[in-house]
Amino acid sequence: MIVQSHNIGIQTNEIDSTFRSARILYYDFLASFLLYEFLEKHLEMAKRQIDFLAQFALRDGDEMAFNMMKKEMNRGVENLLNEYTRLFSMPSSPVALYLSSWLEECNGGESLVMVRNMLKEHALILSRDVSCENEDHLGILCLFMKQLLEQGKESEAREVFNKTIAKIWERIASGLKSEKGFYAHFAVIMESFFLLETSLMA
Repeated sequence: MIVQSHNIGIQTNEIDSTFRSARILYYDFLASFLLYEFLEKHLEMAKRQIDFLAQFALRDGDEMAFNMMKKEMNRGVENLLNEYTRLFSMPSSPVALYLSSWLEECNGGESLVMVRNMLKEHALILSRDVSCENEDHLGILCLFMKQLLEQGKESEAREVFNKTIAKIWERIASGLKSEKGFYAHFAVIMESFFLLETSLMA
């Protein structure tokens, strides 16, 4: 179908493709900071992604959050790794990134089995060379969504989002925004994107 605007023909499938590419970029960007293994390996790429995404902020305040993230990143990767460990990896850490932690108050419950079955259904296997996290970790779920969108599987992506990310992202973002440092600003961007995704996936 062609939508005519004056004498210019805009193909809706081209618009859809561009929009999908932006969503794929956001999922990749979020995964870079949600998975410990990616922090150091993807840092330079993530800086370039910030520069690009900051030009197309989703909400007021996002551009400032991107700038503050870059400022924190310039302090060095060691600071990011320490903040990640404090927030997510210690027994007393204030924020959990696992679906099963939020839904079942345990690590590795039925939620993990559900996610593993969904990955299997789509012939996807989490390589331990990528991450040692369980499959119901928010960073892995972002990679799962990225893969489905890259394959053009919109309906499957909707199912995965609504069964997993939609159930936990608000609580994670709220927990991070109450903290200080890099991840408080990261939470602003995560919230903006997942609000958009929530409206799309309804």
